[in-house]
Amino acid sequence: MYCRKCGARMSEQDRFCPECGTEVLKETAQQDELNGFPGNEQPQENPQMNKKTVIWIWILAAWILLIAIGISAFFIVKGQHVKKQYQSSLETGDQYLENLDYEKAEDAYLQAIKISPKEKEPYEKLIQYYVDHNEIDKAKKIVKKAKKNLPKSESKKIEEKQKEWGNLEEYTWVVEPTIEADEIYYLQGGDFFEYSANEMRRQMDSKYAVIKKGDSYGLIGMDGKLLEGMAYKSVKTENKYYSVILKEEKYDIEKGDMEQLYYLNDSDEMIPGSSLIGDPEFAEKGMYYYTSNEIRNSIEDEIELYDREWRKNYISMPEVAIPVKETKETMADEITEGKTEDRYEFIDSSDSGYGIWDEDKMTTKFIYDECGSESSGLLAVEKDGKWGYVNDQGKVMIPIEYDASWKHYNETNGDKEKEFCYAATEGYVPLVKDGKWEMRNSKGDLVIPSGAFEEILPVYDGKCWVKKDGKWGILKLENAKIDKDSEKEDSSDTQKVSNKNADKPGNTKKENGSSQDDKKTISSETYQKVYGPLLDQAGNEYGQYMDYFLYDIDKDGVKELLLLNGTCEADYVYKIYTISNGSARYIDEVNGSCVMFYEDENGGTEKYIISVQARMGCERVSKIWLKDGKVSTEEISYKEDVGIDEDYYSNPYPLDYADVTDKSLLK
Repeated sequence: MYCRKCGARMSEQDRFCPECGTEVLKETAQQDELNGFPGNEQPQENPQMNKKTVIWIWILAAWILLIAIGISAFFIVKGQHVKKQYQSSLETGDQYLENLDYEKAEDAYLQAIKISPKEKEPYEKLIQYYVDHNEIDKAKKIVKKAKKNLPKSESKKIEEKQKEWGNLEEYTWVVEPTIEADEIYYLQGGDFFEYSANEMRRQMDSKYAVIKKGDSYGLIGMDGKLLEGMAYKSVKTENKYYSVILKEEKYDIEKGDMEQLYYLNDSDEMIPGSSLIGDPEFAEKGMYYYTSNEIRNSIEDEIELYDREWRKNYISMPEVAIPVKETKETMADEITEGKTEDRYEFIDSSDSGYGIWDEDKMTTKFIYDECGSESSGLLAVEKDGKWGYVNDQGKVMIPIEYDASWKHYNETNGDKEKEFCYAATEGYVPLVKDGKWEMRNSKGDLVIPSGAFEEILPVYDGKCWVKKDGKWGILKLENAKIDKDSEKEDSSDTQKVSNKNADKPGNTKKENGSSQDDKKTISSETYQKVYGPLLDQAGNEYGQYMDYFLYDIDKDGVKELLLLNGTCEADYVYKIYTISNGSARYIDEVNGSCVMFYEDENGGTEKYIISVQARMGCERVSKIWLKDGKVSTEEISYKEDVGIDEDYYSNPYPLDYADVTDKSLLK
């Protein structure tokens, strides 16, 4: 039983509530029994107590609601603050990057990731920053962190981008980007006496690049040093040489007058234009084209037109794939018909595209708008205004989707330049698309990412020029593999064409010359066949009293021909030839006025000869030797006013010589 007032439990004997003293009424006790209180022990409802309980419940609910609102407001404000901090860090990083403050940009992006680790953008920006700055290990760590924190779909995209720079190469700065210039670039050129025109549709390999500042030009080496300062009005190429026009004329001793045209020789010396030696008309290797289902050299047209039978010795098929055009008629026919004047006009007039000829057949159709020469196993090709690179069979190795990388291509060395693409060198090729530069290897793998530099030039000797933040510097690619035979040992200013067979077993051909076996087995019949026509040509051109010497200057087993050319003492020169691939190869010229040649003073043990020029009381004694297939000279002594009783230089070992009508030395 329970108290009707306070609800306290009471026994059936209690008349008063032991808690509040309220009297227990009889009817109440009976009613409790009827309602089951003794068995159910359910208290009678207290209206006053229920009202208080409801009030407290509402108060508690109100407090809970207020706390929830407060907590929500806190997190909303905090989220907005975090978002604001994140956005500020991201924008700060972008600003630092724009201002070239790279270290602070890096810190800002790292802070953005710390603030909001599930946002993709700072990961992407930081990875690109590390890749651009050649910090690949750091980039990989950020990729790993992105994979951990980002949703799978987002991290997968970043991982896919990582594959693009999986082959990036380490590089170091040889020259920091501190050199200011409007442009640094290379020019087209090469050795016409060694290669056909088809093999020289590419830049001239040289340790010197052209540098332009305003209206001044210079030549700058791979050490970042200028050869003669910004001293030139213009720079072009003439055969294998850089030719320059000086701002200020210099006195030319041999010419006896002022001279403005100079050439950079193989010894890195500027020589006056009057000293340039070489005659492309009689020694160059011609140009190949395709007509009537066969390959033809323009030399064949010369022979047909001008009866220059001796020129056939200069025809030798290239060892690399070459770009050729197809024509309906031969060049000889078109010249005879008055349709064309020279080989360049003849080729340009053809409406055919370029195809690739390799060894003894066409490997592609004539499908390219332009095509460069093979180098490092690749040929640059253009189709529909876009450039890419293919191998000698026409297989695309680098997609045809890039823009021209070279603005200074000039095949005829005139004033008109056109856009082209640099040739691959040492296994690398610079590329540009939509103004962003990158570099790939000959397999097509990315080695320098897009946008890392503002411009990239071809690789030479494992190094390349790059432009960064508006200034130029030089990188060294740590994994560059320099082909010592075809790239390094050649003279720096001569053309080098990659030997596609270099890695094939059993191939002993050198890049620029015949094999060693050929040189050791030159027969008298070969000398007569190769050098004989040159003697005939000199006799026909200048008269039967021209003479010649035959001597192995560089002791390589092949005797060089020193052949006198000219009309009088004032213009006599000795043209020097050797034998390469079974044909004559013009090397260079030396002075031929009143000259006699001797072996070295030990009787032929050294790899040089001695030239003695004795004229009008003056004597000049010089050494002449061949280095990397080129002529070098060194003056030993010079005397003026040699007395009547004095003897000119001589030694016991004069070289044998004969008139061009006497071919006995060839036997």
